[in-house]
Amino acid sequence: MSSPLQIFKNPTYHNLRFTGLTLVILMLIGISRTRAQVRFSVADTLHLDSNWFVRRADHITADGTQLTTRNIDTQNWLPAVVPGTVLTTLLHDNKYPDPNIGFNNKLIPDIADSGAAFYTYWFYTTFKTPIRGNGIHTWLHFNGINYSAQIFLNGKRINTDTHKGMFLRERYDVTSTLRSDTVNQLAVIVCPPNPPGVANGGQAGDGVIGKSVTNQYVAGWDWMAPVRDRNTGIWDDVFLTETGPVQIRDPFVRPEVPGVRKPGDDQTPAYLKTSTTLFNADSVSQSGEVTVSVAGASADTAYTLGPGEQKSIVLPQVKIDHPRLWWTNGLGPHPLYPVRFSVTTSESRLSDQAVVHAGIREITSEKDPVLKGRIFKVNGQPVFIRGGNWITSDWMLRLSRDRYDAEIRYMAGMHLNMLRVWGGGITERPDFYRACDRNGILVMQDLWITGDADGAWHDRRKKDSRARRRFYPDDHSLFLASAIDQVKMLRNHPSLCFWDGGNEMAPPADIRRALQKRIMPRLDPDRLFVSHSTSQQLYTHPDSLVGDGPYGIQPIDTFFTHRSFPFNPEVGSVGLPVAETLHKIFPGNDSIPDGRGFVPAVWRYHKYIPYVDANGKDHIRSYGLVYNLDTFARYAQIANYNQYRALFEGWNAHMWKWYTGVLIWKLQNPWTALRGQFYDWYLNPDGGMYGLMKGAEPVHVQYDPVTKAVQVVNNKFNPIKNAVIHATWYTLKGRVTPAGSRTLTIASNQVDSVFAVNPQTINSNVYFLRLTLRDQNRNLLARNFYWLHKPGLDYIDLQELRKAHVRVTAKISPAETGPQIVVTLQSRERVDHGPVAFWIHLQLRNTENDNRVAPAFYSDNYISLVPGEKRMIRIGMDNGYLKTHKIPKLVVIGWNYPKKTITIRQ
Repeated sequence: MSSPLQIFKNPTYHNLRFTGLTLVILMLIGISRTRAQVRFSVADTLHLDSNWFVRRADHITADGTQLTTRNIDTQNWLPAVVPGTVLTTLLHDNKYPDPNIGFNNKLIPDIADSGAAFYTYWFYTTFKTPIRGNGIHTWLHFNGINYSAQIFLNGKRINTDTHKGMFLRERYDVTSTLRSDTVNQLAVIVCPPNPPGVANGGQAGDGVIGKSVTNQYVAGWDWMAPVRDRNTGIWDDVFLTETGPVQIRDPFVRPEVPGVRKPGDDQTPAYLKTSTTLFNADSVSQSGEVTVSVAGASADTAYTLGPGEQKSIVLPQVKIDHPRLWWTNGLGPHPLYPVRFSVTTSESRLSDQAVVHAGIREITSEKDPVLKGRIFKVNGQPVFIRGGNWITSDWMLRLSRDRYDAEIRYMAGMHLNMLRVWGGGITERPDFYRACDRNGILVMQDLWITGDADGAWHDRRKKDSRARRRFYPDDHSLFLASAIDQVKMLRNHPSLCFWDGGNEMAPPADIRRALQKRIMPRLDPDRLFVSHSTSQQLYTHPDSLVGDGPYGIQPIDTFFTHRSFPFNPEVGSVGLPVAETLHKIFPGNDSIPDGRGFVPAVWRYHKYIPYVDANGKDHIRSYGLVYNLDTFARYAQIANYNQYRALFEGWNAHMWKWYTGVLIWKLQNPWTALRGQFYDWYLNPDGGMYGLMKGAEPVHVQYDPVTKAVQVVNNKFNPIKNAVIHATWYTLKGRVTPAGSRTLTIASNQVDSVFAVNPQTINSNVYFLRLTLRDQNRNLLARNFYWLHKPGLDYIDLQELRKAHVRVTAKISPAETGPQIVVTLQSRERVDHGPVAFWIHLQLRNTENDNRVAPAFYSDNYISLVPGEKRMIRIGMDNGYLKTHKIPKLVVIGWNYPKKTITIRQ
């Protein structure tokens, strides 16, 4: 796989989106010239994702009709990136420096200052199509244009109404306009959102971006700088398809899984309800059959359509014997079934077909009357939600299937089972949902409302009054039309769990009523719809308050003692990236926050938040003096790990007693921000990823620092019988003291406090606690390792750790998901004599340039080994990595282990 920068910056990166697809010559087989003998074949998709050019509209005197009928000399045009935005193209053509670096974003004109004309552009391309037979209809699709557009093809304007809105897919029958004997000319003039809003430092700037049906983060947020063109452009796919006279539109698959199921069982039957819309594009009536088939079963029904008629068709229910059920991440497999829809005409000729990849699962939910939080059930089983908030993958919408796959693989590796697609961004793309489907990750999808822009509270930086903002967006009909279209686009994905009307605020009352009473019951009746992310439909706090947060770094004990909301959609903290990324973002600038309030201006621009908690504890400098950026970032990774492990362990400790789930704010950033993330924009993981990975394990052993209890978490649906738990203390000098052990059966879907340990017996200011959980056959189920200090002290004494001796080997091993590096670490210290090998960081690096391999999928990292201990770590890579790169090298460095480079054996 290409590096993240190659995916974004390479002129051909947009082609990665359709792996294996280039400009396909459409082959129509056996088409007769007489209607009575027409033989239809469903053609391949022709993606129009190359050979585009752009030019500012005010630099062109020709109109759209002239542009698409004359011979256009594109010498003075810029090569364009499509799918892409205006700014994406300007960066691709080196008109501005990389806005991810330093203050470069300030060098790009902001639309509020330059005016809309500066980012109003013509997009132009030419393409050829094959000769078509009679009865074939060709459709031109635009899956996303932001914001308004007029579209011209071969001298004809094909959208009679100006396209408006970011989230409305468009489809045009261009059969009579296409030329099969010569080159086709396509031109689109794209105008920015109006008004674009002023990026004044507020959330969504001055807020008026909310007047449009678009993403609101583009005017800036407390975690992101403003996007200068407000994402103006043809930002999603453009393609051609062909059908016969009858077209399949929006097929729908609704699984039913009766009863309470368990993974691995021989399942009783499940059922599929299916339906689709048929459209007759012809000028004569059509009749025939529509068929659905899956797993050897099928159903069909007859249809009749008048000229230009569109009709919804419900097919007979399909029974699936011995179904392979879809489960959430960590609880079972996630198989997908291809469900094929086809429609034939009265001559039994295929007119159109579509395939839906469905997961056979049933999701239900209820609000627990005691917990007062919503519980989600998959196939009848309650699932404790361990998730996080997802922000748009890239702030300039440079989206690719490869990047989606990598990021969602990260999420699955962290043991998350739900993502919330935050409402200030986009409705996520099908490629995102496909990755979630394959990885068993549920999705909470917000619509495009945020309390920040839309009047949830007073904000002096907003242009309009709070009362005025409550009626945003200005075009309610467009909002509803867009919602209808996006529901149809996404509703077949098994990962889609429920819909949310907005972030921390419901849409205006008429929109909310239409969604709740009319649209969702008709289009997606099996899914929950809640009015907004802090709605009492999700939870009611015992004191009748609802909300989210807190944000920022917390004292570790807080997560165990402070009772938060039963289902908290946002609770967040820090997330400084690794040192290499900081050097890349701030080239030649080694200045760092000084711990007394000073923060470099460029760090503030990239949204840094301090590591000092409410008690005044500096979670970075508690590990020692900080002299440079490398040390600062190194200590930050320890703080990241501790913070996020404790957050999830605090929720674990009160699972099903205080809480039904939690969603971290937030998992990633769409640009080079310095907060709230588990990997950076370059896909390099930070320490928080592995702390979260540890705390979110489905089977987990943990230490409650408040009650001093050793606890076991079992999220599985079966008990763990005769499990053995061991707790052991270790001092800095290597002394080993047993802290307790127990053999017991661990109930399913529960957390239990097993026994308490007493740290007062340890004669050391800083000490370690190792916990292990093994099954009755001594197989390791979970392991956890803590570094702790006496009350009122810090971790400075870690500086006294003696050098540790560790043997490290690495070799390549094949795996289904691609090549893996198997790393073995063996402590060579004698038990009760040698030191702990603390905070060992594994880094897979390119042999050619010493850059980190990213993405790379570590089964664990930032590892500590007690004397004599052996660990095995697996590092996954993309399937294509070794086809384009040499075998990487492994760099290993620890707190008390010197940096070494390990040769990876084949």
